Formats: sequence, C-alpha cells, structure tokens
Amino acid sequence: MEVYCHFTLTTEITRAGGVLPSSDFETVRLYTVFESPSIWWLELVVVGFFVWFFIEQVMSARRAGFRAYVTKLSTILANSNVLAYTCMWIFRIMSLSLAPKESDVEVKGNMYV
Repeated sequence: MEVYCHFTLTTEITRAGGVLPSSDFETVRLYTVFESPSIWWLELVVVGFFVWFFIEQVMSARRAGFRAYVTKLSTILANSNVLAYTCMWIFRIMSLSLAPKESDVEVKGNMYV
C-alpha cells in the first residue's frame, strides 16, 4: 500500500436556511519510518510516550485497585489506544517479513506487474 486517501466532508447552513455541502478529497503518499531515517526520532518520541503511559497506567491500577481501575470508561478507551498502537507495530513487522523482496517486484510506471 503506497497511498491513502484523506477526505473532509462539511456542510454549512446558510442564512436562507439551506444546506451547502462541500468536500475535499486528497490522495497522499504513505510515509513510513522505513523510507526515511530523518523521521526515526519522531517515532522514538511516540514509543517513549507509550512506554511512559503504560507505566503510569500500571501504577494507577495498583493505587486504585484492579476492579475499580478496569471498570472506568476512560481507562478502557486509553488502554484500547495502547493496544491499537501495539497491534500497529506487530502488523508492520509482520508485513516486512511477509512482503516480497524489492528485486522480485517489477514496476512499470504506476502499475505493478
């Protein structure tokens, strides 16, 4: 996957009472840390944040008690964010191991053959 789509859908209510819909559609190239070493520092900051956040959550669970900790909606949402980030890295590493070698992929223009 080399590109993804970013789109915005908005509606505006005019003074006359009508609705004016508008949209913005943009295709953007997917930019990963594996393509540019200059973005590694940003990824390390994000990883550092999630490690710190995980440690804070463990300490919070110990202070509040496990049952009280896991029943709060904010905790469930925060931990689902950590889980999604962890799954992203697992899938990213798996895709690197399952992807074909660059020499095996023949590219002609914008089409993969």
